[in-house]
Amino acid sequence: MTESAQTTPGATTATDTAAARDLWAKWNALWNGELDLARADEVLADKFTVHGTSLAGRMKTAAIDEIRDRDGLVAWIARTRAALEELHFTDEPGPIVEGDLVAGRYRATAVHRGGTPGATAPIGTPTEHVGMNILRIENGRFTEYWTVADTLGLLTQLGLITD
Repeated sequence: MTESAQTTPGATTATDTAAARDLWAKWNALWNGELDLARADEVLADKFTVHGTSLAGRMKTAAIDEIRDRDGLVAWIARTRAALEELHFTDEPGPIVEGDLVAGRYRATAVHRGGTPGATAPIGTPTEHVGMNILRIENGRFTEYWTVADTLGLLTQLGLITD
């Protein structure tokens, strides 16, 4: 087991399933624009690490391997929501809670409104992609995030990648 995946003091336990599910709902609310990004400290620890692939090279959102704190993640969320207006994440299924980890699959829908360099999709093009997230809880907030998404499908819908 890697150091980052070990349970730490104050981490979520099986008895905290309801709290972990509530935190997951707030995570989705941050991404969906239902929870003001100014309240991100309710969901995210000061130190925050992201592991996964990024749309940064194509959508100019952020290089996720450079995110090391709450402010970096909040900036990434804001830029992603600006590039994909009406962004909405729906769980299918999830969340699944085990120890200090919360996981789930999502379907994200949005509308292309422009502003993505190189995108050839017409303004107003609806988009949809799926992915999976795993988040680690420490002291009642998320501190680490693993993500994988159908980036190829989304980039194709935006016209950034063609057949």
